[in-house]
Amino acid sequence: MSSTGISEFSRGPGVGFRIGEYTIRGILGHGSMAEVYLAEDQTGHEIALKLFQEGPGVSETMLERFRREAEATKKLRRHPFILTVYNTGKEGDYHFIAMERISKSQTFEDMLVREKPRPRKLIHTVVKIAQALDYAHDHNIVHRDVKPSNIMIDEFGEPLLADFGVAELVDWPSCTVSGALTGTPMYMSPEQARAERVGPSTDIYSLAVVTYEALTGHLPYNLDQGMHTASVLDAVKSQAPLRPRKFNKKISKDLEYVLLKALNKDPRDRYPSIKTFSQDLECILEGRPVRARKLKPIYYIKYALRRHRSLMIALAVIGGLLGCIGYLYERDMAEIRNEQVLSRAMIISKELQIGSMNKGVRKREDMSRSRVEIRDASKLMIAENWHDAREKFENAASLSTVYRDARTAAMARLSQARCELMLGDNESATESFTSILANPDASPAIASMAVFEYIITLVSEKQHQRAHAVYARHGENLILPYKDFVRCLLGEDLPISEMERQLSGFAVHFRNDAYLALAVRSWVDGDPAGARKYIKDCRLNSQPKSDWPAPLSKHLYTLLEL
Repeated sequence: MSSTGISEFSRGPGVGFRIGEYTIRGILGHGSMAEVYLAEDQTGHEIALKLFQEGPGVSETMLERFRREAEATKKLRRHPFILTVYNTGKEGDYHFIAMERISKSQTFEDMLVREKPRPRKLIHTVVKIAQALDYAHDHNIVHRDVKPSNIMIDEFGEPLLADFGVAELVDWPSCTVSGALTGTPMYMSPEQARAERVGPSTDIYSLAVVTYEALTGHLPYNLDQGMHTASVLDAVKSQAPLRPRKFNKKISKDLEYVLLKALNKDPRDRYPSIKTFSQDLECILEGRPVRARKLKPIYYIKYALRRHRSLMIALAVIGGLLGCIGYLYERDMAEIRNEQVLSRAMIISKELQIGSMNKGVRKREDMSRSRVEIRDASKLMIAENWHDAREKFENAASLSTVYRDARTAAMARLSQARCELMLGDNESATESFTSILANPDASPAIASMAVFEYIITLVSEKQHQRAHAVYARHGENLILPYKDFVRCLLGEDLPISEMERQLSGFAVHFRNDAYLALAVRSWVDGDPAGARKYIKDCRLNSQPKSDWPAPLSKHLYTLLEL
């Protein structure tokens, strides 16, 4: 490696940097532990290069997991539904994995947002991922983090399983600290949520959750939006899965049996292997009987008792009281009068029960409607239909507020403000930003993004005094790096040169916000050429181009008359 290359490495890899036989040409994104770059090999073939750097602040566990990811992907490189790995290695302080670069790729999660695939297409995709997991299990590798964002869809519509960053290599010593969690809470198996050592059965459970969500638009638990991680883990460990036909009547009973078997809390009661799970899904595609054990009525009785425990206790108390009343009336009144009173009491009890159940159903339906509004609005944003997206985000925010889900209301309100900016309605956008900042339950990240975009709006309108006032009120609560972005934007002891020096250290999604801050600051300083450059950097760095804040950079280009 040349001395010039080593100097560049110390500041973070840039365009033209060489490691081994690969030359970096740009950045593609970031994984769970490392940045992913666009690179070329010696023949000019484009690849995706994942780099992980040793150094201060990097734990031995993180380094060991990257090594395991490299080892796992090398073992599995030949399967058609696993992301192809060409090479792994180490040079200097950097470990690398050279992978296939997928043109026009998207994640399974992105595909579900952009389109609504038919159930048969979804099941075909899941079968292929199950085949990839079966191949991994045959090589003594458990993925442990199967979720929609770790399934890539290539330009031909074929799925590719990716990101073995937390995989368990059965024939290696465990690197997971006892009691530590690995994976993503909403897609974890119960044994993962209990921080126990897991086997292939945990991948069966996680893939079943992914399938359930893809077919119904819901997770298999009764969760409210904005629930803390601890509450999600409790649901994973103890809540019986909701029947998928509750959300989608088009799901066949056989498919429901298959999913509920794969989602059994006890690993011993799930499918014996991912292959048998896949075979039952193929039976559904071919119209053949499935081998899943059909659940007995006692399962649903236990589930109803667990889910409506409070209601059942209340009914038991009411029943006891009615029994006492019946006894007193039987002693003091004629038999016919006693029967009339008991009949009337039973009618009242039933009305109370039905009223209580309907109230709960209406609340869950309205909260579910809020989630549907947010998903539909996100699709409209991708299509740049800002007007309709704004209306749906406003509806979602209002519904979330009514049912005291303030965190979700703040998220919807931020997206509403962004739509209003794109519509040129800055006055309404500032009202939305103000509403977020007045919400004490808004997450620190949402509040920080709101302050940052609020101040960008004010500065672009030359309302500098008002922008400084917003910073004075909310600056202390800003999380990093948004505090630095706002300081640079307002000229608060953070010059452009210093922000430029820090750029390479930011993750991709933060780097785009930094470009916006630099662009507006350059415009304020009378440097339109610099502003144009940073706005262009923001748009080029956005993958895909519809990702926020790329649309805002395009809007600012016109607003600032660049």
